[in-house]
Formats: sequence, structure tokens, C-alpha cells
Amino acid sequence: MSLLRKVPYLSYEQIGEISYNFLPEHGLEKQIPIDIESILEFDLGMGIIPIPGFQQNHSVEGSLSIDTKTIYVDEYVF
Repeated sequence: MSLLRKVPYLSYEQIGEISYNFLPEHGLEKQIPIDIESILEFDLGMGIIPIPGFQQNHSVEGSLSIDTKTIYVDEYVF
């Protein structure tokens, strides 16, 4: 069983449309700055775990867990 997921390619326009539709669903229409951490934690039930040195050790700023319930992010970037 492969743990890798095939992620579909989306154009910038498609991503913009998805995010434009997403914001009103969470009561955030045209509110800047957008509180992404609250959306992830409270609306989507995801955990955010800052890890010291994550970027240096893994050459990425963050990563999504296999079960898609946790985001690991470099502590400095967070």
C-alpha cells in the first residue's frame, strides 16, 4: 500500500475560486488578516505543531500528516 497521494494540479484561477468560496463559509468574507490558525484548529479540527529546526532538518517549512489531521511546521516560520 502506497502512502503517497496523487495531488491534482490546480491553476491559480482554480485555487483563487476555491479560497474565495471557502472564506464566506467560515465567516471571514473580506477580513484581512485571515486567521488561518483558528480556521485550521477550530473549524477543520486540525492540529498545528511547531517543531524547532524542522526546515533545517527536512528542507521544507511544513508538512501535512498522513491522516491529514496535523500540520507540522518549522517553529521559526510559525
